[in-house]
Amino acid sequence: MSSLFKVFYYAILSRLSSFEFPLGRMFSKWRVLILRLLGAEIGNSVLIGKNVYVGSFKIRVGNNVRINSNVRMPHVELGNDILIARDVIFLNGIHEYRDSSTPVISQPTHKANATVVEDDVWIGARAIIMPGIKLSKGTIIGAGAVVTKNTEPGGIYAGVPAALIKTRYGQER
Repeated sequence: MSSLFKVFYYAILSRLSSFEFPLGRMFSKWRVLILRLLGAEIGNSVLIGKNVYVGSFKIRVGNNVRINSNVRMPHVELGNDILIARDVIFLNGIHEYRDSSTPVISQPTHKANATVVEDDVWIGARAIIMPGIKLSKGTIIGAGAVVTKNTEPGGIYAGVPAALIKTRYGQER
């Protein structure tokens, strides 16, 4: 039965209007329902946009979370009160590359621990979060940033690689 739900989610439900369009909130509720049936732990007041890829369906999502369209989140744990903008990518594996006598494509991939996003985090459009990263409470990630290290609570990060530029509490860096 779960295979049928996966096909329904990816072939039909994930392609329907996002929550900001007519009927989109209803489609978001259906997406949440099917993801729960597939094993995802999802809290209350969660909006899921169209074309959100969740991988193994072993994700955790807290309360009051908005996940916009085209987000890839294969192995994440999301806290409460989180905003994830369009086209954000959470990576969950790293290709081995150290053996120069073997093509990278033939070397193994290592799965990382889940990426953890604590409460009250905002991730800007097209940000990339590397595998196993922890985004601490109150963090803001700027659009297009590539996060390669754990963040400090309340930190505002931007750039490639993402660097702390200031905090939400007014201290400049």
